[in-house]
Amino acid sequence: GRPPDSAKSVPAKVAASIPDSRRTRPGITGASMRLRSWMLPCALCAVCCGVCDLGASLLAPFYPDVLLKTYNGTHAGVGAVFGASALPGVLLTPFTIPLMARTGPRALMCSTVVLQGACIAAFSFLHLLPPSSTTPFVAASVALRLVQGSAAACTETAAGSIILRAAPDEAAGSALGVVEALRGVGSLLGPLLGGFLYDTGGFALPFQVAGGTAALIGVGGFALLPRSSAGEAPGRSASIARLLHIPAVFAGSAVMVSVAMIAISFLDPTLQPHLAQPPYRLQPTSVGALFTLSMVGYILASLASGPLARRVGDVKQLCAGVWCLALAYLLLGPSPLLPALRPSFPLAATAMLLIGAGGAIAYTPTNNLSLRACEARGIAVN
Repeated sequence: GRPPDSAKSVPAKVAASIPDSRRTRPGITGASMRLRSWMLPCALCAVCCGVCDLGASLLAPFYPDVLLKTYNGTHAGVGAVFGASALPGVLLTPFTIPLMARTGPRALMCSTVVLQGACIAAFSFLHLLPPSSTTPFVAASVALRLVQGSAAACTETAAGSIILRAAPDEAAGSALGVVEALRGVGSLLGPLLGGFLYDTGGFALPFQVAGGTAALIGVGGFALLPRSSAGEAPGRSASIARLLHIPAVFAGSAVMVSVAMIAISFLDPTLQPHLAQPPYRLQPTSVGALFTLSMVGYILASLASGPLARRVGDVKQLCAGVWCLALAYLLLGPSPLLPALRPSFPLAATAMLLIGAGGAIAYTPTNNLSLRACEARGIAVN
């Protein structure tokens, strides 16, 4: 349960993939023309990103317990499985843009959504391994998460390119906001649905439902996504290295990595074992509800982030989000620095709500800061 998995959404990737020609498209008039030209592509991109985030987050409430107790695994193994999906987002960043230039954003996004669905569904077969097969179980899980994370990195880059090519300038920000909201909904529903389906049908059912849904949506995207919105070759762009030499872009990327890959994804392998112990003793469905509460905070804060940034400025908002995250983790422990607090479910719920809100508040301004810095350096981001 978390905001977007990571380095997939690094602002440098977005800035590097947007063609110069976006502002020169003819104006769009008429409701049906708007629907055909940009509303439908943006909606499909949002749904694809949301269902993939759902698939990535649904195992958080039950997988650690299965690995630790059924397969006698270690906490390091749990961390390796959850961290494996984020690693490709870092390593593949320089290669997603050239790959998209060869395949086109439409083909890249839809095919990688199908691939993610296949990886999620493949998890349902892992429970067939005997309990003594600890190493094969962990190795297969890591391999599937690596492939899933690689596909997710491509999906995010292609979806951002499709939206910023299709949407008119005045609607691009709103369209990206819808994508983030749907990603939040996916991450919100993932743990809750995963815990419920695990309690209902065992280990395989959550992966079968989520994997099949993602694969069907990817195939549907091939049929529904207009070719014209995904067939343009990328225009003049800056290299990733050049973008990261800009202080604001580097800082924005660092905040995204620290917020999404460390501060929030840290909870995936650690929260469930922590809450399974006294005084909590929570079942997977209850743990999933706490992850869901975090994403409720993320979604609500995302809706308020735009007006807040206009009122206080992007830099102040970013700092406020980071401080909110710090406070939330002090409460979640609770930290020895707060000796008056005792572990309790209401305190954990409050902390999870603040983690989601802090992540959204810190994440939202980074794109604006990075894009403005690129424009100031004369790099085309339109």
